[in-house]
Amino acid sequence: MKLFMQQWNDELSNERNQIVFENRNRAYGAYELRQSYNDNMIKALFGGLLFFGLILLIPAFHGGFKKKCLILGIRLAGFSL
Repeated sequence: MKLFMQQWNDELSNERNQIVFENRNRAYGAYELRQSYNDNMIKALFGGLLFFGLILLIPAFHGGFKKKCLILGIRLAGFSL
């Protein structure tokens, strides 16, 4: 009984999903979302980290490019150095 309650309290357990969707339509999406929840969360985590990492790197590349041009004495049109 205790093992069943632990599995029932876990919203992502396969046994709970089988019971909840036993006589219901699995094709409309909720069943598939529950089955792929962990994969979706991992993708979202790494996607967010990549996005914010790139946002943080843009000023480093932009500033580094300006410094190289100043050292070489190159004047860039449209940039105020």
